[in-house]
Amino acid sequence: MANNYYQSTNPDYGKMSISKYVFAQIAEETLNTLASTSLKNSISLTLPKGKKLVDVSIQKDKIDVNIAISSIRGSNASQAVEQIQQEVYSDLYDAVEISSIRVNVAVAGFVDTPKKA
Repeated sequence: MANNYYQSTNPDYGKMSISKYVFAQIAEETLNTLASTSLKNSISLTLPKGKKLVDVSIQKDKIDVNIAISSIRGSNASQAVEQIQQEVYSDLYDAVEISSIRVNVAVAGFVDTPKKA
């Protein structure tokens, strides 16, 4: 059964609960940064109808961050996915110091290079 919170107990300090929306927010901020900097010519955050940019599920001690992107035609989608996985994981770990996170990235579609005005 999926949970809305990641929970951890420290015998000295008590229980910590982090909402899955916190993980999603951090991942979305990282994606926005990547899409406007190092991956601006590789990914688009515009998705096919019905697709969600970030979805988080929590099962016991495991956190799955599921990301969907569109790849820009002619770019290296595999390399972009790997960079997204590394950066999102790193940003999440830096924020919450939890290592049981998996970052799953799906290329939901391809888009043409945006035309320059």
